[in-house]
Amino acid sequence: MDRKDIGSWLSGPMSASSSNDKDFRYLGNRLGLPENGVGSVASVGRRLGAFFIDYFASMAIAHLVAPRLEYLSNPFRALTLEIMFAEIVLFTVLMGSSFGQRLFGIQVVTTNLGRLSVLRVLARTIMIFLVIPIAIWDRDQRGLHDRLVGSVVVRSR
Repeated sequence: MDRKDIGSWLSGPMSASSSNDKDFRYLGNRLGLPENGVGSVASVGRRLGAFFIDYFASMAIAHLVAPRLEYLSNPFRALTLEIMFAEIVLFTVLMGSSFGQRLFGIQVVTTNLGRLSVLRVLARTIMIFLVIPIAIWDRDQRGLHDRLVGSVVVRSR
C-alpha cells in the first residue's frame, strides 16, 4: 500500500477514477451514450421528479378508486403502491417510460438502447420497491436495479 491507494478514497471517486480508468470522461461514456442531449444519462433530479409525479398520480387514482379510504391510512398507502407498481410496469412495457418519466422526458432502455422485456421491467420495478437496489449506484448513476437487468435511464428529449 502506498500514498496513491490512500489518496484515492480520501480525494473522492473522481480522483480515483481519473487515475485508474482513463475511459471515464462523463456519465454514460463507458456505455457508449452521448454526453448531452437525447440518449444521454438522465439526471438524478429528473428521475426523482418523475418518481414523485408517479407517486402523486397514483395517490389521485387511489382516491378515485376508493374515495372512502382515509388519506395516510395503511389501506390507502397499500392501494397507492399497488397502483404505482401497475402503472410503472404497464407504461414501461408499452411506452418505455412511466407516466412521470414521460413528463420529465426520460425513458428506460437496455444498455444497447433497445426496449426492455416484460420480465426485465417486472424485475426492475420489484427492485425499485425494495428501495435498497436504487440506493446503490455506479459511477454512471445506474442503480443496482438497472445494472442487474441491463438497463439505463436516458433522456428522450
